[in-house]
Amino acid sequence: MSKISYICRGIVTLIDGTKLRIIAYDISEIFGGVMKRSIILILMVICIMIQCSCSRNEQIERVSSEKLGQTNIAATIDEKIVEGKNVVYCSSFQMAWDRLKQDVLKGAVELDNQPLIANSLNSNSFDRRNIGEKNYVAEAGFVKNGIINKINQGLKEKFDISREFDDVEDDPTAVLAYAYLYKKIIFDKDFEDTYLTFNSKNSTQKVKSFGIKNTSTYKHRKDIIKQVEIIDYLSDDDFIISLKSKSDDYIYIAKVKPKEKLSDTMQDALKRIKTGKREAFRLGDYLSIPDININIEHSYNQLLNKYLKNGGFRDYYIREAKQDIMFKLSKSGALLKSEAAVEMAKSSSHVENPKTLVFDKPFLIILGEKQDKEPYFAIWVENTESMELEK
Repeated sequence: MSKISYICRGIVTLIDGTKLRIIAYDISEIFGGVMKRSIILILMVICIMIQCSCSRNEQIERVSSEKLGQTNIAATIDEKIVEGKNVVYCSSFQMAWDRLKQDVLKGAVELDNQPLIANSLNSNSFDRRNIGEKNYVAEAGFVKNGIINKINQGLKEKFDISREFDDVEDDPTAVLAYAYLYKKIIFDKDFEDTYLTFNSKNSTQKVKSFGIKNTSTYKHRKDIIKQVEIIDYLSDDDFIISLKSKSDDYIYIAKVKPKEKLSDTMQDALKRIKTGKREAFRLGDYLSIPDININIEHSYNQLLNKYLKNGGFRDYYIREAKQDIMFKLSKSGALLKSEAAVEMAKSSSHVENPKTLVFDKPFLIILGEKQDKEPYFAIWVENTESMELEK
């Protein structure tokens, strides 16, 4: 059995049999009623872009999460890990939700028939101090107050990019909450191509992978070996390693037993990382890590058409709540890009609540800036759906 799950900070976890492999990286968006005017709230979250010069830099076609029966996009880190399913979490959605609460609603988001996902987003938060100021933009406000210009000013200054918000830019009553994160991880030396057969719940498949072979000469391996540290080793089915990059960002990979939730699994791994008996990667040791390559668009249908109960916002409902996540891990480094949006509009009548689509999965990836800071990205992997299969 293997599992997948994602968080915005930096851990990748694979479950093999009863064990879970975690790879951690430290690289360092509601409402209700009737109204005379149209109001749209777009919560745009451009989660993270981690860019690197990867040798395998092909980008796969973006697919809807509805077509991925074995992968779930999680709004918060509290997602349950379900056998045979993948879980992907990125903190950018939480960051935008936080700004919506703090800067617009001045409190928790209250919805009619409050869905569990809203409760989870309200009870959680992401401390932006876990990410360097230069690596993100997070803002929320009314269009009439210049929120679009404010967002684009930040994007231009930090990343030399801009965004268009066609759905709201002509509506002064619209509200926009937005977050954008950018990170870059590059290894000093490319790892070697390896051979790996990944065992998921229902299949066994050969996948692209990288690491360090135990047949290479010392002269060939010595520089690559320096990029690997064994953090805590109990057995070949229970261990955690660290991959070093050119920056201060860390990458942890842990093969451990999963807990009930993604958050519990991460915290247990991070505890071991702090207390584990570290040792060097030695000549003769063998390392093989699956390449990860996902490009997913997801709609948080549980939030759609929900009316606000917050005072002053009872005529608002959520028209759209979506997130895109692109993440790639290979022998040269990692690339992550994520974007999310929530639109709120005024309606003369309530609409029927949509059906809730739930995806539960376990393969874990966690990204963060420094070891003492909270992760901002994670991916839980329980199958090969996010991997590049060998042809």
